[in-house]
Amino acid sequence: MAARQALQLGEILQLIFDYFSPEQHPSSHANRVNYQHTLATCARVNKSFNDVAVDVLWKHMHGITPLLRVLPAFQWAEITDSDDDAPQLGLFGRLHPKDLRRFREYAQRITDLTISNYALQVDPSALFCLLRALGGQSLLPRLRRLHWTQFKATNCDVLYFASPSLRTLTLYYEGSQDTPEASVSINSVPCEFLFEAVCEQMAAVAPCLETLTITSICTPCYFPPFARCRGLREVSISGELLTSQCANLSTLSSLDNLAKLEVRGVVQLHRDEVLGFQGFHALQELSIEGEPESLGHILMCLASSDATIRKLDIELNPTPTPQETFQLMNILKTHSSAALEDVTVMPLPMWSNGDATQLFEPIRPLLDIRNLRTVRCMFARWPCDLSDDDLCMMADAWPNLVSLTVRWLHAEDMARPRVLPSLDCLPRIARSCSRLQSLTMTCAAMTFTAGVEVMSHCLSHLRIEKTSWAPEKILAMDVALFFDRLFPYLDLKTLRESRTGRDSAQLCRAWAQVCDHLQSFRTVRAQERKRLEGSSL
Repeated sequence: MAARQALQLGEILQLIFDYFSPEQHPSSHANRVNYQHTLATCARVNKSFNDVAVDVLWKHMHGITPLLRVLPAFQWAEITDSDDDAPQLGLFGRLHPKDLRRFREYAQRITDLTISNYALQVDPSALFCLLRALGGQSLLPRLRRLHWTQFKATNCDVLYFASPSLRTLTLYYEGSQDTPEASVSINSVPCEFLFEAVCEQMAAVAPCLETLTITSICTPCYFPPFARCRGLREVSISGELLTSQCANLSTLSSLDNLAKLEVRGVVQLHRDEVLGFQGFHALQELSIEGEPESLGHILMCLASSDATIRKLDIELNPTPTPQETFQLMNILKTHSSAALEDVTVMPLPMWSNGDATQLFEPIRPLLDIRNLRTVRCMFARWPCDLSDDDLCMMADAWPNLVSLTVRWLHAEDMARPRVLPSLDCLPRIARSCSRLQSLTMTCAAMTFTAGVEVMSHCLSHLRIEKTSWAPEKILAMDVALFFDRLFPYLDLKTLRESRTGRDSAQLCRAWAQVCDHLQSFRTVRAQERKRLEGSSL
Protein backbone atom coordinates (compact mmCIF):
# COMPACT_ATOMS: atom_id res chain seq x y z
CA MET A 1 0.00 0.00 0.00
CA ALA A 2 2.79 2.42 0.92
CA ALA A 3 4.63 1.71 -2.34
CA ARG A 4 1.45 2.30 -4.34
CA GLN A 5 0.90 5.65 -2.63
CA ALA A 6 4.54 6.63 -3.17
CA LEU A 7 4.24 5.99 -6.90
CA GLN A 8 1.34 8.43 -7.03
CA LEU A 9 3.53 11.31 -5.85
CA GLY A 10 4.76 13.47 -8.71
CA GLU A 11 8.06 14.29 -6.96
CA ILE A 12 9.02 10.62 -6.60
CA LEU A 13 7.99 9.81 -10.16
CA GLN A 14 10.03 12.78 -11.38
CA LEU A 15 13.15 11.41 -9.68
CA ILE A 16 12.58 7.97 -11.17
CA PHE A 17 11.87 9.09 -14.72
CA ASP A 18 14.68 11.68 -14.70
CA TYR A 19 17.07 8.74 -14.48
CA PHE A 20 15.74 7.54 -17.84
CA SER A 21 16.14 10.95 -19.43
CA PRO A 22 18.31 10.63 -22.57
CA GLU A 23 20.40 13.55 -21.35
CA GLN A 24 21.51 11.50 -18.36
CA HIS A 25 22.98 8.87 -20.70
CA PRO A 26 24.33 10.70 -23.78
CA SER A 27 26.89 8.04 -24.68
CA SER A 28 25.34 7.02 -28.00
CA HIS A 29 22.31 7.42 -30.23
CA ALA A 30 21.30 3.80 -29.60
CA ASN A 31 21.28 4.31 -25.82
CA ARG A 32 19.26 7.49 -26.21
CA VAL A 33 16.66 5.65 -28.29
CA ASN A 34 16.46 2.84 -25.72
CA TYR A 35 15.78 5.26 -22.89
CA GLN A 36 13.18 7.04 -25.01
CA HIS A 37 11.40 3.72 -25.58
CA THR A 38 11.51 3.04 -21.83
CA LEU A 39 9.90 6.40 -21.06
CA ALA A 40 7.27 5.87 -23.75
CA THR A 41 6.40 2.50 -22.21
CA CYS A 42 6.12 4.04 -18.74
CA ALA A 43 3.82 6.72 -20.10
CA ARG A 44 1.32 4.04 -21.15
CA VAL A 45 1.02 2.49 -17.67
CA ASN A 46 -1.54 4.89 -16.16
CA LYS A 47 -2.41 8.57 -15.96
CA SER A 48 -0.09 9.27 -13.01
CA PHE A 49 2.87 7.86 -14.90
CA ASN A 50 1.80 9.48 -18.17
CA ASP A 51 1.94 13.10 -17.03
CA VAL A 52 5.47 12.87 -15.66
CA ALA A 53 6.95 10.43 -18.18
CA VAL A 54 5.73 12.42 -21.19
CA ASP A 55 7.22 15.62 -19.76
CA VAL A 56 10.62 13.94 -19.36
CA LEU A 57 10.38 12.26 -22.78
CA TRP A 58 9.76 15.54 -24.62
CA LYS A 59 11.94 17.81 -22.49
CA HIS A 60 15.18 17.14 -24.38
CA MET A 61 14.88 16.71 -28.13
CA HIS A 62 17.46 15.84 -30.79
CA GLY A 63 15.66 16.95 -33.92
CA ILE A 64 12.19 18.28 -34.56
CA THR A 65 10.75 15.44 -36.66
CA PRO A 66 8.83 13.70 -33.82
CA LEU A 67 7.01 16.93 -33.00
CA LEU A 68 6.02 17.66 -36.61
CA ARG A 69 4.74 14.12 -37.09
CA VAL A 70 2.09 14.94 -34.49
CA LEU A 71 0.42 16.86 -37.31
CA PRO A 72 -1.17 14.49 -39.86
CA ALA A 73 -0.67 17.11 -42.60
CA PHE A 74 3.14 16.67 -42.41
CA GLN A 75 4.23 13.79 -44.63
CA TRP A 76 7.50 12.55 -46.10
CA ALA A 77 8.06 13.50 -49.73
CA GLU A 78 10.76 14.36 -52.22
CA ILE A 79 10.85 18.15 -52.60
CA THR A 80 11.82 18.88 -56.18
CA ASP A 81 13.24 22.38 -55.60
CA SER A 82 15.31 21.27 -52.61
CA ASP A 83 19.10 21.15 -52.67
CA ASP A 84 19.00 17.75 -51.00
CA ASP A 85 17.73 14.61 -52.75
CA ALA A 86 16.74 12.99 -49.43
CA PRO A 87 13.02 12.94 -48.55
CA GLN A 88 11.78 15.84 -46.46
CA LEU A 89 8.74 16.53 -44.34
CA GLY A 90 6.35 18.66 -46.33
CA LEU A 91 2.92 20.09 -45.64
CA PHE A 92 0.21 18.23 -47.54
CA GLY A 93 -3.24 19.16 -46.36
CA ARG A 94 -4.97 21.49 -43.96
CA LEU A 95 -3.78 22.23 -40.42
CA HIS A 96 -6.93 21.63 -38.38
CA PRO A 97 -7.41 23.49 -35.06
CA LYS A 98 -7.63 20.19 -33.18
CA ASP A 99 -4.24 19.11 -34.57
CA LEU A 100 -2.70 22.49 -33.76
CA ARG A 101 -3.89 22.24 -30.14
CA ARG A 102 -2.23 18.83 -29.88
CA PHE A 103 0.92 20.27 -31.46
CA ARG A 104 1.01 23.09 -28.87
CA GLU A 105 0.52 20.59 -26.06
CA TYR A 106 3.71 18.75 -26.98
CA ALA A 107 5.66 21.81 -28.16
CA GLN A 108 5.27 23.44 -24.74
CA ARG A 109 7.01 20.48 -23.13
CA ILE A 110 10.24 20.98 -25.11
CA THR A 111 12.82 23.04 -23.23
CA ASP A 112 16.05 21.72 -24.80
CA LEU A 113 16.61 21.27 -28.55
CA THR A 114 19.74 20.05 -30.35
CA ILE A 115 19.46 20.20 -34.11
CA SER A 116 21.38 20.65 -37.35
CA ASN A 117 19.91 22.40 -40.35
CA TYR A 118 21.57 19.68 -42.49
CA ALA A 119 19.58 17.01 -40.62
CA LEU A 120 16.42 19.10 -40.24
CA GLN A 121 14.70 17.23 -43.10
CA VAL A 122 11.83 19.72 -43.24
CA ASP A 123 10.72 21.88 -46.13
CA PRO A 124 11.27 25.52 -44.99
CA SER A 125 8.04 26.63 -46.64
CA ALA A 126 6.16 24.10 -44.49
CA LEU A 127 7.68 25.62 -41.35
CA PHE A 128 6.61 29.06 -42.53
CA CYS A 129 3.04 27.89 -43.08
CA LEU A 130 2.99 26.29 -39.63
CA LEU A 131 4.27 29.53 -38.08
CA ARG A 132 1.44 31.45 -39.73
CA ALA A 133 -1.12 28.89 -38.60
CA LEU A 134 0.07 29.44 -35.02
CA GLY A 135 -0.51 33.17 -35.33
CA GLY A 136 3.16 34.08 -35.69
CA GLN A 137 4.03 32.63 -32.28
CA SER A 138 7.23 30.68 -31.74
CA LEU A 139 7.05 26.98 -32.60
CA LEU A 140 8.59 26.18 -29.19
CA PRO A 141 7.28 28.80 -26.76
CA ARG A 142 9.06 27.41 -23.68
CA LEU A 143 12.41 26.55 -25.22
CA ARG A 144 15.28 27.44 -22.88
CA ARG A 145 18.28 25.81 -24.56
CA LEU A 146 19.01 25.64 -28.30
CA HIS A 147 22.07 24.02 -29.90
CA TRP A 148 22.03 24.75 -33.65
CA THR A 149 24.56 23.63 -36.26
CA GLN A 150 24.42 25.47 -39.57
CA PHE A 151 26.17 24.79 -42.88
CA LYS A 152 24.85 27.48 -45.22
CA ALA A 153 25.21 31.21 -44.75
CA THR A 154 21.84 31.79 -46.40
CA ASN A 155 19.94 29.45 -44.08
CA CYS A 156 17.60 31.08 -41.57
CA ASP A 157 15.59 28.10 -40.30
CA VAL A 158 16.92 28.64 -36.78
CA LEU A 159 14.67 31.67 -36.48
CA TYR A 160 11.59 29.43 -36.53
CA PHE A 161 12.71 27.95 -33.20
CA ALA A 162 13.83 31.16 -31.50
CA SER A 163 11.77 32.15 -28.50
CA PRO A 164 11.82 34.93 -25.88
CA SER A 165 12.11 32.17 -23.27
CA LEU A 166 15.53 31.16 -24.64
CA ARG A 167 18.31 31.29 -22.02
CA THR A 168 21.14 29.25 -23.61
CA LEU A 169 22.08 29.51 -27.30
CA THR A 170 24.80 27.63 -29.17
CA LEU A 171 25.36 28.52 -32.82
CA TYR A 172 27.86 26.36 -34.67
CA TYR A 173 28.49 27.54 -38.22
CA GLU A 174 30.54 25.32 -40.54
CA GLY A 175 29.78 27.07 -43.81
CA SER A 176 31.81 29.45 -45.91
CA GLN A 177 31.29 33.12 -46.57
CA ASP A 178 31.60 32.24 -50.26
CA THR A 179 28.31 30.33 -50.16
CA PRO A 180 26.12 31.71 -52.95
CA GLU A 181 23.40 33.98 -51.64
CA ALA A 182 19.85 32.85 -52.18
CA SER A 183 16.67 34.83 -51.85
CA VAL A 184 14.55 33.55 -48.98
CA SER A 185 11.43 34.79 -47.29
CA ILE A 186 10.35 34.96 -43.68
CA ASN A 187 7.40 36.82 -42.27
CA SER A 188 6.45 37.51 -45.90
CA VAL A 189 9.52 39.72 -46.36
CA PRO A 190 11.99 38.57 -49.05
CA CYS A 191 15.60 38.97 -47.85
CA GLU A 192 19.07 37.73 -48.56
CA PHE A 193 20.10 36.15 -45.24
CA LEU A 194 23.70 35.78 -44.17
CA PHE A 195 24.97 34.34 -40.90
CA GLU A 196 25.37 37.85 -39.53
CA ALA A 197 21.73 38.67 -40.23
CA VAL A 198 20.65 35.51 -38.42
CA CYS A 199 22.65 36.61 -35.36
CA GLU A 200 21.01 40.04 -35.49
CA GLN A 201 17.53 38.55 -35.45
CA MET A 202 18.33 35.93 -32.82
CA ALA A 203 19.56 38.65 -30.48
CA ALA A 204 16.34 40.59 -31.05
CA VAL A 205 14.06 37.59 -30.50
CA ALA A 206 15.86 36.28 -27.38
CA PRO A 207 16.79 39.33 -25.28
CA CYS A 208 16.98 37.32 -22.03
CA LEU A 209 19.89 35.09 -23.05
CA GLU A 210 22.21 34.08 -20.21
CA THR A 211 24.67 31.78 -22.01
CA LEU A 212 25.93 32.28 -25.58
CA THR A 213 28.30 30.11 -27.62
CA ILE A 214 29.25 31.05 -31.19
CA THR A 215 31.63 28.96 -33.26
CA SER A 216 32.38 29.88 -36.85
CA ILE A 217 34.89 27.71 -38.68
CA CYS A 218 35.48 29.53 -41.96
CA THR A 219 34.15 33.04 -41.38
CA PRO A 220 34.69 35.68 -38.69
CA CYS A 221 32.53 35.23 -35.61
CA TYR A 222 29.73 37.76 -35.37
CA PHE A 223 28.64 38.59 -31.84
CA PRO A 224 28.10 42.40 -31.44
CA PRO A 225 24.26 42.15 -31.72
CA PHE A 226 24.13 40.09 -28.53
CA ALA A 227 25.33 43.05 -26.50
CA ARG A 228 21.65 43.96 -26.24
CA CYS A 229 21.10 40.78 -24.16
CA ARG A 230 21.82 42.48 -20.86
CA GLY A 231 21.45 39.28 -18.83
CA LEU A 232 24.35 37.44 -20.49
CA ARG A 233 26.52 35.69 -17.89
CA GLU A 234 28.64 33.38 -20.07
CA VAL A 235 29.98 33.97 -23.59
CA SER A 236 32.10 31.60 -25.67
CA ILE A 237 33.52 32.72 -29.03
CA SER A 238 35.75 30.63 -31.27
CA GLY A 239 36.82 30.64 -34.88
CA GLU A 240 39.85 30.66 -37.10
CA LEU A 241 39.26 34.25 -38.13
CA LEU A 242 38.55 35.60 -34.66
CA THR A 243 41.45 38.07 -34.92
CA SER A 244 39.47 40.42 -37.14
CA GLN A 245 36.69 40.59 -34.55
CA CYS A 246 38.72 41.20 -31.38
CA ALA A 247 38.08 44.93 -31.55
CA ASN A 248 34.34 44.21 -31.35
CA LEU A 249 34.76 42.56 -27.93
CA SER A 250 34.33 46.01 -26.43
CA THR A 251 30.63 45.77 -27.33
CA LEU A 252 30.29 42.97 -24.77
CA SER A 253 32.30 44.71 -22.07
CA SER A 254 29.28 46.80 -21.07
CA LEU A 255 27.42 43.69 -19.87
CA ASP A 256 27.20 44.04 -16.10
CA ASN A 257 26.57 40.33 -15.45
CA LEU A 258 29.18 38.83 -17.80
CA ALA A 259 31.31 36.73 -15.44
CA LYS A 260 32.67 34.05 -17.80
CA LEU A 261 34.34 34.58 -21.18
CA GLU A 262 35.88 31.99 -23.51
CA VAL A 263 37.86 33.06 -26.57
CA ARG A 264 39.42 30.46 -28.85
CA GLY A 265 41.45 30.78 -32.05
CA VAL A 266 43.60 33.75 -30.99
CA VAL A 267 46.64 34.16 -33.25
CA GLN A 268 48.96 36.98 -34.28
CA LEU A 269 47.46 39.66 -32.07
CA HIS A 270 49.45 42.77 -31.23
CA ARG A 271 48.98 44.87 -28.10
CA ASP A 272 46.87 47.49 -29.85
CA GLU A 273 44.52 44.78 -31.18
CA VAL A 274 43.45 43.43 -27.78
CA LEU A 275 42.20 46.69 -26.29
CA GLY A 276 38.66 45.33 -26.51
CA PHE A 277 39.45 43.20 -23.43
CA GLN A 278 39.92 46.21 -21.17
CA GLY A 279 36.30 46.94 -20.25
CA PHE A 280 35.29 43.59 -18.71
CA HIS A 281 34.88 44.80 -15.14
CA ALA A 282 32.67 41.90 -13.93
CA LEU A 283 34.74 39.09 -15.44
CA GLN A 284 35.76 36.27 -13.05
CA GLU A 285 36.42 33.28 -15.34
CA LEU A 286 38.50 33.43 -18.52
CA SER A 287 39.32 30.66 -21.00
CA ILE A 288 41.68 31.48 -23.88
CA GLU A 289 43.22 29.36 -26.64
CA GLY A 290 45.91 30.40 -29.09
CA GLU A 291 49.59 31.12 -29.48
CA PRO A 292 51.53 32.31 -26.38
CA GLU A 293 52.44 35.83 -27.43
CA SER A 294 48.85 36.82 -28.22
CA LEU A 295 47.59 35.28 -24.99
CA GLY A 296 50.20 37.24 -23.09
CA HIS A 297 48.90 40.49 -24.60
CA ILE A 298 45.37 39.57 -23.53
CA LEU A 299 46.45 38.88 -19.93
CA MET A 300 48.31 42.19 -19.71
CA CYS A 301 45.33 44.04 -21.15
CA LEU A 302 42.95 42.47 -18.64
CA ALA A 303 45.33 43.38 -15.82
CA SER A 304 44.71 47.07 -16.57
CA SER A 305 40.93 46.60 -16.25
CA ASP A 306 38.74 46.19 -13.16
CA ALA A 307 38.25 42.45 -13.81
CA THR A 308 39.03 40.07 -10.96
CA ILE A 309 40.03 36.82 -12.64
CA ARG A 310 39.64 33.89 -10.25
CA LYS A 311 39.59 31.03 -12.77
CA LEU A 312 41.87 30.90 -15.83
CA ASP A 313 42.07 28.20 -18.54
CA ILE A 314 44.94 28.47 -21.02
CA GLU A 315 45.31 26.19 -24.03
CA LEU A 316 48.51 26.78 -25.97
CA ASN A 317 48.25 26.09 -29.69
CA PRO A 318 50.65 25.16 -31.17
CA THR A 319 52.70 23.64 -28.36
CA PRO A 320 55.10 26.42 -27.32
CA THR A 321 58.81 26.31 -26.63
CA PRO A 322 60.01 26.33 -23.01
CA GLN A 323 61.10 29.96 -23.40
CA GLU A 324 57.66 31.04 -24.68
CA THR A 325 55.99 29.18 -21.84
CA PHE A 326 58.23 30.84 -19.24
CA GLN A 327 57.43 34.30 -20.60
CA LEU A 328 53.67 33.63 -20.54
CA MET A 329 53.79 32.20 -17.00
CA ASN A 330 55.81 35.21 -15.89
CA ILE A 331 53.13 37.53 -17.27
CA LEU A 332 50.52 35.49 -15.44
CA LYS A 333 52.43 35.75 -12.17
CA THR A 334 53.11 39.48 -12.54
CA HIS A 335 49.71 40.70 -13.73
CA SER A 336 47.01 38.19 -12.74
CA SER A 337 48.10 36.30 -9.62
CA ALA A 338 46.44 38.40 -6.89
CA ALA A 339 42.95 36.83 -6.96
CA LEU A 340 43.71 33.74 -9.06
CA GLU A 341 42.53 30.47 -7.48
CA ASP A 342 41.88 28.05 -10.36
CA VAL A 343 44.35 27.49 -13.23
CA THR A 344 44.40 25.09 -16.18
CA VAL A 345 47.41 25.13 -18.52
CA MET A 346 47.95 22.73 -21.42
CA PRO A 347 50.03 21.53 -23.17
CA LEU A 348 53.23 22.36 -21.28
CA PRO A 349 56.74 21.66 -22.57
CA MET A 350 59.37 20.43 -20.14
CA TRP A 351 62.94 21.58 -20.04
CA SER A 352 64.93 19.29 -22.35
CA ASN A 353 68.54 20.06 -21.44
CA GLY A 354 68.89 16.83 -19.45
CA ASP A 355 69.18 18.61 -16.08
CA ALA A 356 66.55 17.18 -13.74
CA THR A 357 66.77 20.23 -11.46
CA GLN A 358 65.59 22.42 -14.35
CA LEU A 359 62.68 20.18 -15.34
CA PHE A 360 59.99 22.65 -14.27
CA GLU A 361 61.80 25.80 -15.33
CA PRO A 362 59.16 26.80 -17.94
CA ILE A 363 56.44 26.92 -15.25
CA ARG A 364 58.59 28.25 -12.40
CA PRO A 365 56.58 31.51 -12.18
CA LEU A 366 53.37 29.47 -11.90
CA LEU A 367 54.86 27.58 -8.94
CA ASP A 368 55.39 30.92 -7.22
CA ILE A 369 51.64 31.69 -7.11
CA ARG A 370 50.96 30.34 -3.63
CA ASN A 371 47.22 31.04 -3.37
CA LEU A 372 46.08 28.54 -6.02
CA ARG A 373 43.34 26.12 -4.93
CA THR A 374 42.75 24.18 -8.18
CA VAL A 375 45.47 23.31 -10.70
CA ARG A 376 45.16 21.25 -13.90
CA CYS A 377 48.16 20.84 -16.19
CA MET A 378 49.28 18.53 -18.96
CA PHE A 379 52.89 18.03 -20.01
CA ALA A 380 53.47 17.32 -23.67
CA ARG A 381 57.19 16.64 -24.08
CA TRP A 382 58.50 13.09 -24.41
CA PRO A 383 60.08 11.40 -22.57
CA CYS A 384 58.29 12.79 -19.52
CA ASP A 385 60.28 11.88 -16.42
CA LEU A 386 57.87 12.90 -13.67
CA SER A 387 58.95 11.36 -10.39
CA ASP A 388 57.77 11.34 -6.78
CA ASP A 389 59.93 14.38 -6.06
CA ASP A 390 58.45 16.31 -8.99
CA LEU A 391 54.86 15.77 -7.86
CA CYS A 392 55.78 16.57 -4.26
CA MET A 393 57.49 19.78 -5.37
CA MET A 394 54.25 20.89 -7.03
CA ALA A 395 52.33 20.09 -3.84
CA ASP A 396 54.85 22.06 -1.75
CA ALA A 397 54.46 25.05 -4.06
CA TRP A 398 50.67 25.15 -3.64
CA PRO A 399 49.82 24.35 0.00
CA ASN A 400 46.21 25.56 -0.33
CA LEU A 401 45.30 23.09 -3.07
CA VAL A 402 41.86 21.53 -3.05
CA SER A 403 42.17 19.81 -6.44
CA LEU A 404 45.28 18.79 -8.40
CA THR A 405 45.32 17.18 -11.86
CA VAL A 406 48.64 16.30 -13.52
CA ARG A 407 48.70 14.49 -16.85
CA TRP A 408 51.60 13.54 -19.10
CA LEU A 409 52.50 11.14 -21.91
CA HIS A 410 53.01 7.65 -20.60
CA ALA A 411 54.41 4.30 -21.67
CA GLU A 412 51.49 3.30 -23.87
CA ASP A 413 52.13 6.25 -26.17
CA MET A 414 55.85 5.68 -26.75
CA ALA A 415 58.84 3.94 -25.18
CA ARG A 416 58.62 3.27 -21.45
CA PRO A 417 59.58 6.31 -19.34
CA ARG A 418 62.72 6.12 -17.23
CA VAL A 419 61.00 7.39 -14.08
CA LEU A 420 57.52 6.64 -12.76
CA PRO A 421 55.83 8.02 -9.63
CA SER A 422 55.03 5.52 -6.91
CA LEU A 423 52.58 5.45 -4.02
CA ASP A 424 55.32 6.90 -1.81
CA CYS A 425 54.50 10.36 -3.13
CA LEU A 426 50.94 10.26 -1.75
CA PRO A 427 51.76 10.68 1.98
CA ARG A 428 54.13 13.53 1.15
CA ILE A 429 51.47 15.25 -0.99
CA ALA A 430 48.97 14.76 1.84
CA ARG A 431 51.30 16.44 4.35
CA SER A 432 51.92 19.41 2.03
CA CYS A 433 48.26 19.94 1.05
CA SER A 434 46.10 19.34 4.10
CA ARG A 435 42.93 20.52 2.28
CA LEU A 436 43.36 18.44 -0.87
CA GLN A 437 40.13 16.68 -1.83
CA SER A 438 40.80 15.53 -5.41
CA LEU A 439 43.98 14.17 -7.00
CA THR A 440 44.32 12.92 -10.58
CA MET A 441 47.50 11.59 -12.15
CA THR A 442 48.20 9.79 -15.41
CA CYS A 443 50.06 6.80 -14.05
CA ALA A 444 51.83 5.46 -10.99
CA ALA A 445 53.69 2.36 -9.88
CA MET A 446 51.81 0.45 -7.19
CA THR A 447 54.88 0.26 -4.96
CA PHE A 448 55.56 1.83 -1.58
CA THR A 449 58.19 1.70 1.12
CA ALA A 450 57.24 -0.46 4.09
CA GLY A 451 57.20 1.34 7.40
CA VAL A 452 56.63 4.79 5.93
CA GLU A 453 54.65 6.99 8.31
CA VAL A 454 51.13 7.32 6.95
CA MET A 455 48.71 9.96 8.22
CA SER A 456 44.94 10.01 7.78
CA HIS A 457 43.92 12.55 5.14
CA CYS A 458 40.56 13.94 3.96
CA LEU A 459 41.13 13.22 0.22
CA SER A 460 37.91 11.89 -1.28
CA HIS A 461 38.58 11.56 -5.03
CA LEU A 462 41.67 9.75 -6.30
CA ARG A 463 42.15 8.90 -9.98
CA ILE A 464 45.21 7.00 -11.22
CA GLU A 465 44.47 6.44 -14.90
CA LYS A 466 47.16 3.82 -15.51
CA THR A 467 48.94 1.57 -13.05
CA SER A 468 52.23 -0.26 -13.20
CA TRP A 469 52.74 -3.15 -10.81
CA ALA A 470 53.24 -6.88 -10.49
CA PRO A 471 50.22 -8.29 -8.61
CA GLU A 472 52.09 -11.52 -7.92
CA LYS A 473 54.72 -9.54 -5.94
CA ILE A 474 52.58 -6.77 -4.40
CA LEU A 475 49.28 -8.06 -3.10
CA ALA A 476 46.07 -6.16 -3.72
CA MET A 477 45.38 -6.45 0.01
CA ASP A 478 48.58 -4.52 0.83
CA VAL A 479 47.70 -1.73 -1.61
CA ALA A 480 44.18 -1.56 -0.17
CA LEU A 481 45.54 -1.31 3.39
CA PHE A 482 47.86 1.50 2.27
CA PHE A 483 44.95 3.45 0.74
CA ASP A 484 42.69 2.74 3.72
CA ARG A 485 45.16 4.12 6.26
CA LEU A 486 46.07 7.17 4.18
CA PHE A 487 42.70 8.11 2.63
CA PRO A 488 39.88 6.61 4.73
CA TYR A 489 37.26 8.82 3.05
CA LEU A 490 37.95 7.81 -0.56
CA ASP A 491 35.01 7.73 -2.93
CA LEU A 492 35.24 4.11 -4.03
CA LYS A 493 33.06 4.65 -7.09
CA THR A 494 35.49 7.24 -8.45
CA LEU A 495 38.46 5.06 -7.57
CA ARG A 496 36.96 2.03 -9.32
CA GLU A 497 36.02 4.02 -12.44
CA SER A 498 39.42 5.72 -12.74
CA ARG A 499 40.53 2.85 -14.93
CA THR A 500 40.61 4.15 -18.49
CA GLY A 501 40.77 0.73 -20.15
CA ARG A 502 44.48 1.05 -20.92
CA ASP A 503 45.56 -1.50 -18.31
CA SER A 504 45.79 -5.20 -19.08
CA ALA A 505 43.03 -7.53 -17.96
CA GLN A 506 45.26 -8.78 -15.13
CA LEU A 507 45.87 -5.26 -13.78
CA CYS A 508 42.18 -4.39 -14.07
CA ARG A 509 41.29 -7.45 -12.00
CA ALA A 510 43.92 -6.53 -9.41
CA TRP A 511 42.59 -2.97 -9.21
CA ALA A 512 39.05 -4.29 -8.77
CA GLN A 513 40.32 -6.44 -5.89
CA VAL A 514 41.82 -3.34 -4.25
CA CYS A 515 38.45 -1.59 -4.42
CA ASP A 516 36.66 -4.70 -3.11
CA HIS A 517 39.01 -4.91 -0.13
CA LEU A 518 38.45 -1.22 0.66
CA GLN A 519 34.70 -1.80 0.57
CA SER A 520 35.09 -4.77 2.94
CA PHE A 521 37.13 -2.69 5.39
CA ARG A 522 34.40 -0.08 5.50
CA THR A 523 31.67 -2.64 5.95
CA VAL A 524 33.50 -4.21 8.90
CA ARG A 525 34.10 -0.81 10.50
CA ALA A 526 30.45 0.14 10.08
CA GLN A 527 29.33 -3.12 11.69
CA GLU A 528 31.75 -2.66 14.59
CA ARG A 529 30.61 0.92 15.10
CA LYS A 530 27.00 -0.23 15.17
CA ARG A 531 27.86 -2.97 17.69
CA LEU A 532 29.62 -0.52 19.99
CA GLU A 533 26.75 1.93 19.82
CA GLY A 534 24.32 -0.87 20.69
CA SER A 535 26.41 -2.06 23.65
CA SER A 536 26.69 1.50 25.04
CA LEU A 537 22.90 1.68 25.22
